[in-house]
Amino acid sequence: AGQQHSSAQMAPVVRGDSHPFQVFEKPRQEGKLLRKKTGRTWACRNPWVSEWFVVSSEYLVSFASRTSAQVLTCICLSAVTKLEPNDTQSHIKICYAPHMGRAACDAGLELILRVAEAGELGRWVTAITEAQDRLRRDSVFVPLSCARENLEAE
Repeated sequence: AGQQHSSAQMAPVVRGDSHPFQVFEKPRQEGKLLRKKTGRTWACRNPWVSEWFVVSSEYLVSFASRTSAQVLTCICLSAVTKLEPNDTQSHIKICYAPHMGRAACDAGLELILRVAEAGELGRWVTAITEAQDRLRRDSVFVPLSCARENLEAE
């Protein structure tokens, strides 16, 4: 016959700040970046605006500041077609499709972000690339084999 489990046995195992499925949680990269304004800028005006950016498991989102609740930019990471880091100018060019399901030859948009320090460039590129990989690979589920391994290890 089947085994019966009490609710205490079914509760998630949590020890300190970690738990068995921590490896599957989506880390976030966030911080202040400069976004290049699109359109026409006057010669006396700075073409860069400071915004707070967050790379989540599915989106690249910007806000006016760290405490702002109003989203200024939201790009689905699955819509990103090209990611071009430029070490000499400390910026990243992100090309993306504004409409999902369009052909590659259709017009796209681009976002140019500048980092304050050269070391940050690699962290942002890695965060975006890894989030895209996770999104393609396993964003909706925890593989059963990995879940079993983690639970058996406990």
